[in-house]
Amino acid sequence: MSAPSVQRWSLDSIALIVAYCATAYLVVHIQTGVGGANLLWLPAGIALTAILLRGASLLPATLIAVFAFNFYSFFSEPSSLQAWASTLITAIGSTLQAWITAWLLKSQLKSLQVTTVRDALTFVVFTSAGCTIAATIGTFTLLSQDKIENGVAALTWLTWWVGDLTGMLLIAPVVLALIYWRRGRREWSLLSLPIIGVGFSFTLIAAFTVKHLDHDARVNEFHSTGIAMGQALQRSLDLSLRDLMALQALLYNYEISRTEFHNFTAPLLAQNHLIRSITWIPRVTDAQREKFEAEARRNGWPDMQIFIRQADMSPKIAPRADEYFPFLMVEPEPLNYQIIGFDILSDPVRRDAINLARFTAEPRASSLLQLLQGGNAVGVYWPVYKNEFMHEAGIRDNDNLRGFVSMAFEINKLAAETLQPFENRRAEAWLIDITNPRQPQLLYHRIDGSDEQQSMELPNIDALRQDLHQETSHSFAGREWLLISRPSDINAELKANGQFIGILIGGFSFTFVLAMYLIGRQRSDDVLRARDDRLMSQNAVLTQLARYGLSPEHEISSQLQELIATAAVTLKIERVGIWMLEDNNTQLSCKCLFTRSSGEFSFSGCLASADYPVYFATLNQGRGFAADNAQTDPRTSEFTESYLKPLGITSMLDVPIRIGGVFAGIVCHEHVGPARIWAPDEQNFAASIGDLASLVMESEKRRDAERALQESYQALEQKVSERTEELHRANERLRQLDQLKSMFIAS
Repeated sequence: MSAPSVQRWSLDSIALIVAYCATAYLVVHIQTGVGGANLLWLPAGIALTAILLRGASLLPATLIAVFAFNFYSFFSEPSSLQAWASTLITAIGSTLQAWITAWLLKSQLKSLQVTTVRDALTFVVFTSAGCTIAATIGTFTLLSQDKIENGVAALTWLTWWVGDLTGMLLIAPVVLALIYWRRGRREWSLLSLPIIGVGFSFTLIAAFTVKHLDHDARVNEFHSTGIAMGQALQRSLDLSLRDLMALQALLYNYEISRTEFHNFTAPLLAQNHLIRSITWIPRVTDAQREKFEAEARRNGWPDMQIFIRQADMSPKIAPRADEYFPFLMVEPEPLNYQIIGFDILSDPVRRDAINLARFTAEPRASSLLQLLQGGNAVGVYWPVYKNEFMHEAGIRDNDNLRGFVSMAFEINKLAAETLQPFENRRAEAWLIDITNPRQPQLLYHRIDGSDEQQSMELPNIDALRQDLHQETSHSFAGREWLLISRPSDINAELKANGQFIGILIGGFSFTFVLAMYLIGRQRSDDVLRARDDRLMSQNAVLTQLARYGLSPEHEISSQLQELIATAAVTLKIERVGIWMLEDNNTQLSCKCLFTRSSGEFSFSGCLASADYPVYFATLNQGRGFAADNAQTDPRTSEFTESYLKPLGITSMLDVPIRIGGVFAGIVCHEHVGPARIWAPDEQNFAASIGDLASLVMESEKRRDAERALQESYQALEQKVSERTEELHRANERLRQLDQLKSMFIAS
C-alpha cells in the first residue's frame, strides 16, 4: 500500500479499536447480562459496520479490539495458558462473525443502499445467521472456564445471539442510511432498513428482558422453595427425634408395662404420621434369655422366642450369643406383631447403628434398611441406662444398658409428606445419605407431579452441582443427609410464554407496518414522480404536434407513421397500429403498424368480425377500452392463441378514430412483457393520439375534396373559355356576314 493508504488504514484501525472498547466498557457497566452476555451488544454493530464500509482490511483491528476487551472482562487474572487460549478463541469467533456476516450481506444484496422491505428482511435474516458464530464459540468458552453453569448455557447462548444481533441491527442500518442520505438520496424508503433494524432490536430486547425477569423470578422461587423444603424436612426430623427423646426419658430408671407403653406412644403416633413404628428393645444376656422368653409369654406373647431372619426372610430361632436385643414392645402393635422377638444384632445395618449409639450414649440413625414388613426405612436407636454413666472416666457403663428405644421412618412416606407441598415447583429431588462421603446412599428420588416409579440409581452429585440446583444439608441422629434438587425441565428458560410471544408479535408487527408505510409512501412519491415525468413528456409531445403539426408536405401514410412512432416511443410500448373499418364495418384492415424494438413499419393484416365477434361488438359501441391483461380480458381474449401469445402481447389499449363524427377505426397500443396497468394519463395521451389520427384523416379527406373542387373549377373555366372563343368566332363571322350583306345591299 502507498503511504496515504497505510496512514488511512492505521487511523481507521485505531478508531475502530477505541470505539469498540469504549462502547463495550459502557455497555458492560450499564447492562447486567447472563454469563457475560448482554441483550444489546453495540460493539458487534460497530465491527460489522466497519468491515462493511472498509472491507477485510480492518479484521486485524477487530481481532485486537475484541481480544483486549474480552481479556479485560472475562480473564483479567488468567492463571493458565487455557485462559489465554479461551480469550483468543472468543475474539476469533467475534471477528469471524463480523467478517462472515458482512460477506453474506454483500453477496445477497445487490447494494447496501436498502430501500425495500424485502431487502431489509434479507438484511435481518442473514445478520441473524451470522450472529450464531460468536454466540456458539463464546458459550462453549465460558463453559470450559466454568464461568457459567450447564443449566444456563442455553439461555447464555440465546442472550449472546440476541445481543450481537440487536447491536448489529441498531448500528449498521443507521450508519448506512446516514451515509446515503448525506450523498443526496433523501427518500423515505431509505429509512426502511433503520426502521426495521431498530424496531426488531428493541422488540427482541423487550421480549428477552421479560424472559430474563421471568427466568430470574423462577430461579429465585426455586431456591426459596428449596430452602423451605429443606427446613420442613429438618423440622420433621427434629420433632420426631424429640418424641423419641420423651420415650427415652420415660424408660430411664422405670419399668413400664405393655399397656403403659401403648398409652404413651399412641398420642405420639397420632400426632406424627411420619413415624412408621416406635419400639422398646431391651438388652438380654444369654443367662437371661430363658427367663425373658418365659416372662414375655406370660405377658401376652405366647409364641415369644428370640429369633433371626434367614436370607429368604423366614424366621429362625436365634443361636446362643452373649447378648440379644429383641423387639419386645412395638406400636402400632397390630401392624408390627411379627417383629416381636427379632434380634436386631442379627441385622448388620441395625447392629452398626446400636453399637455406635451404645458407644456414644446418643441417638444414632441407621443407613437405609429393609423393614420386615416391607419398604425402605431408617431406624433411630437411643440407648437407655439404669444409672448415669461415669463422666469422669468417659467410659460407657454397658452393664447398666437397659436397651434401646427406637423408631422407624419409612423413607418414602417421610419424604413424600414432607416434600409434597412443594411439588408445584416442578423439580426433581434426591435425598442422599452422605455420612460416608466415599459411599453415599440414595434414600429417595422423586420428580414433582409424577406418579411413576423413580429410579433409585445414585446420581452424580458433582454433575448436579454444575447445573442450576438447590441443596440443603441435614444432620439427623449422627447421620448427614443431603437434599438436592434441580428443575425438572432444565431448559425451561427456552420455552416462550404468552407475554414473550405477545411482545414479539406486537413489536415485529408494528415495525413491519411502519416500514410498509414508509415504503408505501415512497412508492406513492415514486408513482407521482413517474406520472409527472410521463405527463411532462406527453405534454411536450402533444405541444410539439399542436404547435408545428405533422409534416404537411408528406403524404397521409407518412404522417400516420410519424404519429404512431411518436406514440410508441412516448408510452414506451412495443407496437402501435392503425386499423380501419371496411366492408360495411365487417372487417378491420391494418393501415400501418410500428414495432419499436426494430423500428420497422408493416402494412398488412385483416380481422374479420365473424372470427372475433366479441371484440367487434365492443368496437361497435364506438368507445375505446384498456385491457390490462389482454389474454384474460373478455374483450380481447379471442386473440390469445392466434395473436397475443405468439407475439408476447400482454396488455392492449384501443382508442377510436372518428371521421366526421363517425367511428371509422382504432389506434391499437400493444404492450409486450409483464402485464401493464394503463395509467389514466397514458389513456388520455393515447386518446389524444387517436384524435390526431382522426384529424389527419379528416384533413386528407378535406384536401381531396378541395382538389376535386379545384379541378372542377378549372374544367369549368376551360369550358367557359372555349365557349367564349366559339362565341367570339361566331360573332366575327356574323359581323363579316353583316358586312357582306351591307355591301350587297349597297351594291
